[in-house]
Amino acid sequence: MNTEERERRQRIWKLLTYEDQTYTEVVETVADEFEVDPDTVEEDIKNIDKWLYKLDVYRDVQGISLLAELRDNRRRLHQLAEILDEQGEFAEERKIRAEINRSINMERHLADSTLAVRRVSLEDEDLLDEMGL
Repeated sequence: MNTEERERRQRIWKLLTYEDQTYTEVVETVADEFEVDPDTVEEDIKNIDKWLYKLDVYRDVQGISLLAELRDNRRRLHQLAEILDEQGEFAEERKIRAEINRSINMERHLADSTLAVRRVSLEDEDLLDEMGL
């Protein structure tokens, strides 16, 4: 699975499970976002049982899962902080900004710890290729 396929399939899974979109909405959204034919998205959905497990395996390699979740949460926290700022809820915004700082520190700790997230080396890329990821 190449990077584009992985990202497209992650988006399909997210729309189907977390955003509760209809089949048609998922096909249209993903086809537009990734500039692919709707048939490609339909084929991905049809074969979801063949690739879904690979997304989890890939995310767990080298702590990618933890890092991805931290970054996704931090992106959402930034959105919430902006909304609170626009609404004039400055005390709540400060709390959110403090949480963002904690997230940054946690990511730094992950990078420095034995769970360090390091750049995928050529050997790791070969391993991922062998695993079909």
